[in-house]
Amino acid sequence: MPFNEVDRVYIDANDREKYNDKTGLGSLSPFFAQKSNSDLFLFAIAYALKNGLPRKPLASRDGYFRTDYLKEVDEVLLKSLAVYDKKSIDVLENEKEILQIAEEYANAGIKVLYKDLKNRSGNYQLEIEEYLAEIDIPR
Repeated sequence: MPFNEVDRVYIDANDREKYNDKTGLGSLSPFFAQKSNSDLFLFAIAYALKNGLPRKPLASRDGYFRTDYLKEVDEVLLKSLAVYDKKSIDVLENEKEILQIAEEYANAGIKVLYKDLKNRSGNYQLEIEEYLAEIDIPR
């Protein structure tokens, strides 16, 4: 069921360049080139979870993409993440909280993913790309 109460997914305004195809992830790895905004957002969440990172609140919110760009499987993942985080299905009644949880995990993940890709090369970069390719959901 699509999100009805919230129309936008936010990122930290300070991280917009990290998501950018020419200056951010796309410039550091061909794996990220031409990925959709929603895909990059989901990869950032997955990277946070893989690395056991806690949620990180956004310092300043910047609209990144509209919720209607999320596919049904993406929405299920975000709702599952919220249930996992809150340890309760009650969170499913609050779309704003579901997206806030996702945004905060993505905020933590993008910072570490970008830093890891930028500061390391060779096999480590290949390992990250292989991990992210494993979690890529066929569209």
